[in-house]
Amino acid sequence: MGSFLSIIAILFLLWELYDCFENEPDRDKWLWIIIIGNIFGALLYVAMKHEADLPGLSRFSRRRELRNDEYEAQHIGGAYQYTVLGNIQTELGDWKKAKISFETALEKDSKDSDALWGLANAYQRKEDFASALPFLERLVNLNPTYKIWEGFVMQARALYELKRFDEAQRVLDQYKGIAPLADYLRAAILKEKGDSVNARKYLQRMLEYMHEAPLSEHKKYGQWVGKAKRLLRNLPADPASA
Repeated sequence: MGSFLSIIAILFLLWELYDCFENEPDRDKWLWIIIIGNIFGALLYVAMKHEADLPGLSRFSRRRELRNDEYEAQHIGGAYQYTVLGNIQTELGDWKKAKISFETALEKDSKDSDALWGLANAYQRKEDFASALPFLERLVNLNPTYKIWEGFVMQARALYELKRFDEAQRVLDQYKGIAPLADYLRAAILKEKGDSVNARKYLQRMLEYMHEAPLSEHKKYGQWVGKAKRLLRNLPADPASA
């Protein structure tokens, strides 16, 4: 049994060395860590690769990045540095500091798309859609194709949450991409207007897309899948299926 585990450990160590050599941008450092640390070095390397899937480790890593970004914002002080800092502060839930960072970035460059998006996103995470809306409108006017037209979807969501359904629909009509959230919003607006037939079509299309979507899409839109299923169940029965 002991020799079997030793073989497994050696194979694991060799595989991680190979993976590090082939795929790790910072391979010079990590190869030495694995060689010197042996199995413990390999385990540390695995943890580093998957830190985004490990909440505690990811949060620790982000805290470390936060200190670096605070230093760069203070000593370089450009719009880019303050936007990066604001993004990390948003991820860590420090809304007040994130707002200040994004506002500072916009003071330095009022047309910075990343700063406009970041400030709007910070407000939306707090469900302050009224405050988010002006920044999304500025973003869409300045850079309509930002993040593959996603500014339109976020603007439509803010309008929807503020119950400005006709305006939200007009914004969605300008959206050129395909996004699960866009289909959900279209369906929710149609339901409000009493068009359950077309609302059902959008929800079914969204759910079919998400069924085949990669894990990254589920991380991004997972909550909307649940909402779409609930909305679909609450729609009146389709007369055509009766």
